[in-house]
Amino acid sequence: MTLNEHYKFHSRKSLKPYASLLLLVLCIGVFHTFAGYSTTASALPSINVAKWSVTINGQSASNGSSQFTQELINADDGTTVLNAGDRCYFDIIIDPTSTEVSVSYTILVDVEAQGSTLPAGTIIEKYEKYIGNLYELDSTSNVDNSSVTISEDIDISSSQTALGNSDIRKYRIYCILPEYMSVQEGNEISVIPQITVKQKIGNN
Repeated sequence: MTLNEHYKFHSRKSLKPYASLLLLVLCIGVFHTFAGYSTTASALPSINVAKWSVTINGQSASNGSSQFTQELINADDGTTVLNAGDRCYFDIIIDPTSTEVSVSYTILVDVEAQGSTLPAGTIIEKYEKYIGNLYELDSTSNVDNSSVTISEDIDISSSQTALGNSDIRKYRIYCILPEYMSVQEGNEISVIPQITVKQKIGNN
């Protein structure tokens, strides 16, 4: 073996550990990019990536907190024309139909919170819950007049590949406007519920 051949042979040997290390780093990077949406993560490189697709009132919701502005509806005539003392409502529809992971969500409406668009003194009365098209609950639980908090999960079983229409959740939240309010009567009034929707991992 010539001196030149000897040098080339040992150069190739010395590069092999670095090539292996680079391949490992790339694999770990790919794993961490998709792990948040993984249904299973077995030995590399086999990773099954689950789909995240949730809408709230028809708008795409990311895996985290979101705010969705809704107009209050007059409970008597179904219009958005509101006056002092009117009973009204708004809907929140969480649709995880195409999602392939369990979903955890929290809905918060607080009249007294900073940035609230509801008139001071508005009373949160109750909420109705529907699963799919079926009416399930008429509840005053988690309601303390000025706020309401709803926290629930939508679980996907190991035999499912995606959630279905029966997993759609609809909440109709009722409130009563104060007898005296600063908002001009006959105007539309909006509400901005704080909604956190995220992938449920394990029992968390």
